[in-house]
Amino acid sequence: MSVPGAGITRFAVRGTTRLTYEDVGDPGASAAIFLHDLLADRSSLRPLADAVRAAGARVILIDARGHGASAALSSRPYPPTELAGDVLAVLDNAGVAAADVIAEGWGGATAIAVARMAPQRVRSLVLIQPDLPGVLASDDDARSRWAWHTARERLSSAATAAGKGLNDRAVMIVMEARRGPGWEETLDRASRGAVKRNAPALAAVLAGAEGHEPAPEAIAALAMPALVISGTNAVETDHLVARRLAASLPQARLLMIETTPPLPLPDASRAEIADAVLTFLTEVPGRG
Repeated sequence: MSVPGAGITRFAVRGTTRLTYEDVGDPGASAAIFLHDLLADRSSLRPLADAVRAAGARVILIDARGHGASAALSSRPYPPTELAGDVLAVLDNAGVAAADVIAEGWGGATAIAVARMAPQRVRSLVLIQPDLPGVLASDDDARSRWAWHTARERLSSAATAAGKGLNDRAVMIVMEARRGPGWEETLDRASRGAVKRNAPALAAVLAGAEGHEPAPEAIAALAMPALVISGTNAVETDHLVARRLAASLPQARLLMIETTPPLPLPDASRAEIADAVLTFLTEVPGRG
């Protein structure tokens, strides 16, 4: 049986923010919530969500604050902890006690924050090329520390540009850091449109991200099963982040997906990612 009105936009309100999401599938099935990348929206993860739903899960696709149809009425910073509160508000609104949290890129920082704030609500974590360079801040490896220093400088430059209303400049810094020069060629038309539409959220997002450096002991305390996925052609910082998270999360495994230039990141719609996620979810204890 499907949730009534499956596929339509639903709403949850938290403070002055109205959050939009889709809730599809059997309401009695195990739920998975999907958190998209920066400057994307919930549609970017729909192919993967469809595969998870076809396997019998209930899936929830959320537009992050300031993205998609989740308009933000406040210009204050959006740190990962605030965005994690949004995710919990959506789960509450949907009546979901616990879910598998599947996140791509920047959504990975929110996923980690949700797991830290309410570990009982997170049955498992899937992190697809997580964008969380702060985990390298206290690394003993000199290469990792340099990668974090470089990422921090780029973040500061992008935040300054966005704070001045120079959204095109901020977008270029952010996207080149993740996808390299010519990043527009690595996105389809819909994704390029989403980047343009969501660019006004950068000032609040980047201001909230500055100084976000999860302590190693905080990551090590997250005991739920986790799958970390990285692309073989990802930039070095993304490789280091994926490996650090996979090594730090107690029940994590790392999966490397073959990617070739000019595609540095694994597209979440790829069949091998869906296969890996479905296999992982079947092994998660407590799923109905």
